[in-house]
This record gives sequence, structure tokens and C-alpha cells, in this order.
Amino acid sequence: MRIPVHLSPGASGLPRAISALLDQAVAWCTELGMYVMIDWHSIGNLQMGLFQDPMYVTTKQETYEFWRTIARHFKGHNTPAFYELFNEPTLYNGELGRMSWSEWKEINEDIIAVIRAHDREKIPLVAGLDWGYDLTPLLVEPSTRRASDT
Repeated sequence: MRIPVHLSPGASGLPRAISALLDQAVAWCTELGMYVMIDWHSIGNLQMGLFQDPMYVTTKQETYEFWRTIARHFKGHNTPAFYELFNEPTLYNGELGRMSWSEWKEINEDIIAVIRAHDREKIPLVAGLDWGYDLTPLLVEPSTRRASDT
């Protein structure tokens, strides 16, 4: 079960109502023997702070804090198996600014570091650019790929 979460612009932390809803959804999935993917649901350019719609507005700080809260909360709980770090990163043909793959990679490495400080068991899912579809920066010949590129 994929559970998308996004906060209202200007919200601080994970509001209790969202936390209660997320806990209830995870409890139902646990009862049904289903795994959960928690999805930080935003569409846009996290590096520049430009988004497809005002409802998707977030910041790096809010994103890091969300994942820190989630990782702490669900540490040791096996139903949430995946964390989708950022739903759909996109530059929208340049309308949402610029962001290189290396910048996007660094943001995701920072998010994963925050998660791993609290929970080493969940599987982080990293989307490619262009609404998650563009993985061409990963098309490097295996013999030329460095350990730091993976």
C-alpha cells in the first residue's frame, strides 16, 4: 500500500491528525499482512524551492524533519518497508528552474543519512528527475562507475 503524505504549506512538523491517520493506515495494513510505502508527496524542484502547485510546496528542512520524524516513529515496525523520499522531482521543462543530477543525488543522500541515523531497516526509494522517469544519469558504463556513484 502506498500512502502519500504532504503537509499544508506553512505546517510545522507532522500534525497529529496526519500522524493519527498514518498510524491507522499502517495498523490496517499490518492486520491485512500488507507492506506500506510511505511517500513524501511533492512535485517540483526541492533544490530551488519551486513546485508544480502551491499544495506541493515544501522545503529541504521540512523534508529532512519529516523523514527524521517518520524514521523515529516507525523504527522497528516491519509494516512500513519502503520510504519514497520525494514523489516526483521535476524541472517542468525549465519552468521550475534547474537542478543537476549530482545536486538531486546529494539531497537524497542527506535524506537517507537522516533516516539511517534512526532506522537502518527501511528501503529508501529515490526517484529520477522529470517526474521520476529520467534515470539517464545512471547510464554509465559499469567499468567506469565509481563506488561513490552508487
